[in-house]
Amino acid sequence: METKPLITVSGECFKATLVRSSGSYDQDRTYEFRLEDLAASGETRVLIVVFTRPAIVNAHNFQLREHLLPWNAIRRAFDRGELSFDTWPKDKREEIKVRGADFLAAREPLPDDIIREYLMARLYWLGYRHRVYDNPVQTWVNLEADEDLD
Repeated sequence: METKPLITVSGECFKATLVRSSGSYDQDRTYEFRLEDLAASGETRVLIVVFTRPAIVNAHNFQLREHLLPWNAIRRAFDRGELSFDTWPKDKREEIKVRGADFLAAREPLPDDIIREYLMARLYWLGYRHRVYDNPVQTWVNLEADEDLD
């Protein structure tokens, strides 16, 4: 089980834990996550991320990037407004199907203002709200996370 804190451009901050994955590259791949809201309630939700066969084919180097793509699919779903802890009933398992167009190799770079907004949100949540050390001077924020660089 792998756990990562994820921050979205829309300001969501949550801890995502990959519970299990199944399927193969010749069929749909599913990833089950447990998401814990770190921003407000601290409640957990279950999310299933499904990469359909066309999405796997369209994603550039899927096998090399498989350890990053499901995490980024979750963040994108929150940023598009498809997922929200406010409207998501806690006893309901949610499922999102990943579109192949989301993970094409050549994508236009995001505008500077969106990147700046994301960095500010990431610095706030990781550097202020979730300090690793008691001394704030020693707080380290990983701005080169693999899923960000992808």
